[in-house]
Amino acid sequence: MAKSYNYLGDINTKKLWWSFKVYIIKIWELLSKFNAKEMQSIEMILQDRNRMIASIPKARVQKWSSLIVHFQMYAMNNFIVVKNIRITQTILSQWILTFSHRTIVNHIQEPSFPLEAFRFRTIVELLNADKNH
Repeated sequence: MAKSYNYLGDINTKKLWWSFKVYIIKIWELLSKFNAKEMQSIEMILQDRNRMIASIPKARVQKWSSLIVHFQMYAMNNFIVVKNIRITQTILSQWILTFSHRTIVNHIQEPSFPLEAFRFRTIVELLNADKNH
């Protein structure tokens, strides 16, 4: 029997256990605002049919930093879901997934859906987007 996965767009705080099959579109280090030489966390953009930010706190970086590669698909579960209250937002997302000591990540060798890392828009779509926001 095939394992079922949730979609990033379905996330809320009412459920404690989430399981995703996602691509990692982008990974970067977030530096401490108090010490520019110190890393605060590793941030990622995850994508299935939606996109969301995931964060690996400083205490978990050593475990995950060498195992996660951008443009690869992973099955992930056991996150802490927190409300996105950041002033600067890489993507519009109500929630952030935070890795915990219970988070499990497995690389998927044969992806089940295509990678769509870039979402190109026409000039008309861009002009209309400016009017709508």
